[in-house]
Amino acid sequence: MGSKRKQKIVKQREFPSNSKKAITTENPDAYYSQKPAWNFASCDTKMWPFTKDHIGDLFWIEILPYLQSLEKMVWQDILLGAKKQNHSIDPESFNTKAQRRLEELHIEAESIISLRLNGTHRIYGYIVGRVFYILWFDENHGDNDSCVCRSHKKHT
Repeated sequence: MGSKRKQKIVKQREFPSNSKKAITTENPDAYYSQKPAWNFASCDTKMWPFTKDHIGDLFWIEILPYLQSLEKMVWQDILLGAKKQNHSIDPESFNTKAQRRLEELHIEAESIISLRLNGTHRIYGYIVGRVFYILWFDENHGDNDSCVCRSHKKHT
């Protein structure tokens, strides 16, 4: 027959005190009450580039005034109040070129934010704290293969 095993009793030297609980010091949703800040250092210069050759005068005519208008708001108004125009998107719904480009840039975001400038113009980026890191400017958003995230037209 097999050997008899004794059940081991674990002896604990001391018990943790209740005063040493983990304390969260930051609220992950705190940025909702803050005004946005912009970071251009992460702009892509290869695909949907944020460059003068790609954007031209649109930066001064359309993009800068739009970003300045958003600076008067807080993220809650931008993302929740106007969520039809400005919203987060799962990167898996991007076209394959955009998904590959995120991998090449080593960006592992759960979601990318789309800011709508007008019918076909979008700025894509991600938020850390209150800062929006701008990635791409897509001037051809819609039901086509050349945009960052295809928008399928309803009832077609």
